[in-house]
Amino acid sequence: RLKDNPNSSIKLTGTKSNTGEEKDNTNLAKARANEVKNYLVKTWGIDASRIKTETRNLPQNASKVTVENGIAENRGVEI
Repeated sequence: RLKDNPNSSIKLTGTKSNTGEEKDNTNLAKARANEVKNYLVKTWGIDASRIKTETRNLPQNASKVTVENGIAENRGVEI
């Protein structure tokens, strides 16, 4: 869609589970968002200025952090 719509931009939000080693590790969430951004730039040739990144502790619609699947679902990047 970004290639078909050259005037569009997106926001990538890196998230983390905020449990265990990820607790209070905002650099991890930032690194996740930057990896996706780098992929879009290098693989698809999207201009980096069209991709904004930010971080958040948990996703906007976080899964339960009391179960392993919920913890895993909270790790990632929202587009």
